[in-house]
Parts: sequence; C-alpha cells; structure tokens
Amino acid sequence: MRPFLGPTGDFPQGKLNPTDEGGLQVMIGNKDGAVIITFGTPVAWFGMPNSEAIDFAKKIMKQAGVKSVKVIL
Repeated sequence: MRPFLGPTGDFPQGKLNPTDEGGLQVMIGNKDGAVIITFGTPVAWFGMPNSEAIDFAKKIMKQAGVKSVKVIL
C-alpha cells in the first residue's frame, strides 16, 4: 500500500498567507544513491516551524547516508 501523499486539507499553523494551501504529506527516500522527496502534488513553496524544519533536515541527511547528526542551537 502506498502512503498518502499531497494535501492534507488542514492548516496546522493557521493560514500563513493568501497563497497558503494547507498541510502537505511528503515522502523522503533514497533510490540509486539519490535522495528523493515526493510531494504528491505540484508545490510552489512550503513552510514549517523551526523544530519541524530541523526534523525534516535530519530525515533528508539520513536518506543521504549521514549516520548521526548533532544540532547545536
């Protein structure tokens, strides 16, 4: 079964601006040595709180083969 991708229909941080189309479920993976991020829909931009951005970056680095990440803020 393929995971749900694309718009979620909610606004988890409220509507950030008039072009905000709401939440987005993405998939991060690796195929043949390339990190692949699948959005499931055309995307002009996406935003997230800082803590989620750090988690997103860690997931990308994990798929890129980084074994450990230490975040110093």
